[in-house]
Amino acid sequence: MLSSSEFGKAYLADGWATDFFRAILGKFVVVFVGYTADDPPVQYLLEALTKASGRIENVYAFQSGDESDATARWRHKGVNAIAYDPANSHTALWATLEAWSARARNIDGWYNDVIDLAQRGPEPMMPHERGQVAHIVSSYEGAKRFTEAASPPPANWLCVFDPYRRYERPGHLGTMLERGDYVDPFDLYCLDSDVAPAKPNPEDHYARRDVPNEAWDAFSINRLDRQALNDENVIALRGHWARNAPRLVLRIFQLAGWLTRVSDQPAAVWWAAHQSALHPDIRDRIRWRLERADEASAPEIRKAWRFLFESWDSYRGEFHRGIYELAAQVAKDGWDDTAVRQYAAIRKPYFSAGNAYWGGPKPPDDGAEIRLGNLIRLDVKYPERHDPINIPDGWLSQTVKALRLNLELAVALENEIGGYGLLSISPIVADETVGDDQYERSHGLSAHVIEYVVILKRLVALDPSAAKSELSAWPIGDAVFNRSGFGR
Repeated sequence: MLSSSEFGKAYLADGWATDFFRAILGKFVVVFVGYTADDPPVQYLLEALTKASGRIENVYAFQSGDESDATARWRHKGVNAIAYDPANSHTALWATLEAWSARARNIDGWYNDVIDLAQRGPEPMMPHERGQVAHIVSSYEGAKRFTEAASPPPANWLCVFDPYRRYERPGHLGTMLERGDYVDPFDLYCLDSDVAPAKPNPEDHYARRDVPNEAWDAFSINRLDRQALNDENVIALRGHWARNAPRLVLRIFQLAGWLTRVSDQPAAVWWAAHQSALHPDIRDRIRWRLERADEASAPEIRKAWRFLFESWDSYRGEFHRGIYELAAQVAKDGWDDTAVRQYAAIRKPYFSAGNAYWGGPKPPDDGAEIRLGNLIRLDVKYPERHDPINIPDGWLSQTVKALRLNLELAVALENEIGGYGLLSISPIVADETVGDDQYERSHGLSAHVIEYVVILKRLVALDPSAAKSELSAWPIGDAVFNRSGFGR
C-alpha cells in the first residue's frame, strides 16, 4: 500500500517501482484487478515499460463490460483485457478469482481434473475448457503431465493444437457419392482466445478462411521454450547437428511423445497427412511403436503411416534445382557415370502423400470403418524437365538403362495405388486428330515414356547391338514398354 507521496517517490523520484515491476514481468504472468486503464499507477508504469522495452508481454487486466470495449481500453497499453459481466456485484469476477485460488491451492488436482476432462475429446467440450487444455500443454510441466496420463487424451486434440485445423474451411463429411453433414471445424475445436471467423456460404466451394497471425499453436516455440533452448536445439555448420535435425525443445518433445502414443488412431495419421513433414525423431518413434508386435493397430493405419514416411523421405527440395545443377556440372566436366546416376535420380518417380480429398474437415471417427482413402491421398509424382539436356552418344546406353529402371519403378508405384495412372499414357507419335496434346506429352508418366523412347531410338541408330540388349531387358507383357513401338 502506497500513499500519494510514496507513490510519487517510488515511480518518479527513486524509480524503483518500474525496475521492480520489470523483474516481476520477467518471471510471472501479471493480472491487474480493480484498476482502470487510466489509473495513474497503471498509466505511468505501463507507459514507462513500453517506452523502455518497446513491448510488454503476459500482462492482463480484468475489465467489466463487453469484450470489444474492454479490448479498446487496454490494447494501446499492451495489456490483454479479460472482459466480464459486472452483474450481481461483479459475481463473475469473484467466481473467477475463487477458481484461480482453488487451482493455486491444489495445482496437481487441477491438472488431473483438466486432463481427465480432455479424455472425452475436444468436440463435446466448451471453448474455455479446450483453452484450459491449451494452457496446460503450453508449458513443459503441463505437456509432460498431458503426455504421461495413464490413458492418453485422444488424437483429435491435434485439431485443437493446430490452428490450421481449427480454422479449416467448413465442408461436408462423407464421400463423393454419399454426402454427409456440413461441419465447421471451428465450432468443434476453437479456443476461447480464438478470433471467430466469418461463416462462409456452404455452396461457395472456393471460399477461403485465413488463420489469424496471433492464433495459438501448440507446436510453435513460445516464450518459455526459448528460455530453455540449448546447443542441441540449434543447427550447426559442421558435425553431428549439421547432418542431423536439431532436437525438439523439451515441451514439444513431450507433445511428440503423446503423438507417438496415439499414432494408432485414425485422427493422428489423418492430421499428419495435412503436414509437409514431421521431425525425424517423431517419425522414428511412431515407426518403432507401430511395428512392435505387442501393439495393436489397424493395417490401414500402419500402411498410411508408411506411405507418409516414404513421401516425406522422397522430398526433392528446391524445385528444378537438381537438373540445372547437373546441366552446369556436365557443361564444365562432361558426362560420366556420376552424371548418369544423378540424371536418373533427378528423373526418378516417387510417391506423394497428402490429405484425403474426401471425408470433410474433421478426422474419421474411431468407430468408423477405416479405409486408406479416408486417411491420406496418394499419387505418383514425375519430376519435370523444362529444359532439354544433351546426352552424348557415348553415354546413351548407360542412360537408357537407368531410365528403364525408373519406368519399371513407375509401373510398380502406379500398380500399388490402383494402376489408374497407367491408363492415360499419350501415344509415342503425336495424334494429329486430337488437337494440341503437348501438355499431356510433356508431363507425368507420358513425358518419361516418350523421353525413354527418344533416347532408345538414338541408341538403335548408333549401336543396334546395345539397343537389342536393352530391349531384351524389358519386362515381359508390360503394357507401358509394349507401347514404345519396338519389338524384342
